[in-house]
Amino acid sequence: MNTPLRPLRRCGQFKVSRELLLDDFEAVQAIFQLCVPVKAEMLLIEDAITYTAIGHVFDEVPKGAMAPWYDVTTDRDGLTVGVTFERCKGD
Repeated sequence: MNTPLRPLRRCGQFKVSRELLLDDFEAVQAIFQLCVPVKAEMLLIEDAITYTAIGHVFDEVPKGAMAPWYDVTTDRDGLTVGVTFERCKGD
């Protein structure tokens, strides 16, 4: 059953480095074409922004469970930027 709230169950957490944000904004745009951030938190000690987001790139999470962590990889092939979300082991 596909209800309007169904996408809210597909959520995950990931980090984007300040360096990537400043040096390759097109890659950051490509990341956010695949998900919608619902929370962002700057981590000064890690020099990164942690995002909680919803989108079909994430696994479905049971109600009341924490959103799992994902590693985000960007890959540039000429003008095209590829993005991969991979769920962290143990999460």
